[in-house]
Amino acid sequence: MAKLYFRYGDGKSSDLVRVAYNYNEMGMNVVVMTPTNKTIKSNVSVEDRPLFEREINYIISDNSIYDDIKNMHNINSILVDDAHLLTVKHVEELFLISTLLNITVITYGDRTINDKSTKASLRLMELANMIEPVETTYFKRPKFEFYYGAMNASKTAKLLYKYYALKKDGIKATLIKPALDRDIEYVSTRAGLKAKADIVLNKYDDINISNTDFILVDEAQFLTAKQIDELKCINQNNVAVRCYGLKTDFKTYAFEGSKRLLEISDEIIKLKTICRCNDGAEFNARMDLEGNYIADGDTVAIDNGSVKYTSLCPKCYTEKVLKIRK
Repeated sequence: MAKLYFRYGDGKSSDLVRVAYNYNEMGMNVVVMTPTNKTIKSNVSVEDRPLFEREINYIISDNSIYDDIKNMHNINSILVDDAHLLTVKHVEELFLISTLLNITVITYGDRTINDKSTKASLRLMELANMIEPVETTYFKRPKFEFYYGAMNASKTAKLLYKYYALKKDGIKATLIKPALDRDIEYVSTRAGLKAKADIVLNKYDDINISNTDFILVDEAQFLTAKQIDELKCINQNNVAVRCYGLKTDFKTYAFEGSKRLLEISDEIIKLKTICRCNDGAEFNARMDLEGNYIADGDTVAIDNGSVKYTSLCPKCYTEKVLKIRK
């Protein structure tokens, strides 16, 4: 199945041009598009000429990208420059192109502007199969990381394994969880692995931690943006912070905590799980007790007997929950 990528960081335009060249060399039909009418150039120049340069062959306008691409033939891939300048509608059309038309879409853009995501960059991160930097960044301090995955990606199990491994190595680790969860006191998996949380956070609690080397946060999507910022400040004082949680709710929109994590994390790492069709699952679908998919409702509803959840790939989610087909 084709994928939707969001690539950010330094060297975006150069990477796009290199990918387009490689695809063309392999005989693949590539559409290079941008919302700005310009030639795509790298910032690095040799003798006043850009090291990489590429003309675009599709300018994104008010037209439907989905309809235009659907009417083209034998398109193998779409490369998008300045993707953070798109509209949300354009982003959702690119998602449908990758999902229903089975065309790989690689978007390049800024993750944040002035430390905040644009509407387009946030929607891309919500819908993308992969969020990845173009270049790996070296950090002198411990990293601030966000490990995300759809339900059943073993997020809590991996968190607890890391927690016990740190303790075994004599590293002072602090375990944090939100009060909004199935278990008030413990970080626990459905398989029975558990550990008592050092800190249980309510919505209006401040995070003040000292004398720790490593902070592990379970269900981080339920934290507030302010609490995520407080963790980032603690991280600046040479404390490693690793947050685990869902990226999006059952309607494919980021929770408050995960939105802030997508904006400010040093690294965003995807944990994989599988859909019922055996493709990789990306989204969390809510169902009633009879197994009917629910498309509307409150963002938060804990799996407590009145609703249940399953993990779906983009194609299954689009067809079964959104009721959209090619």
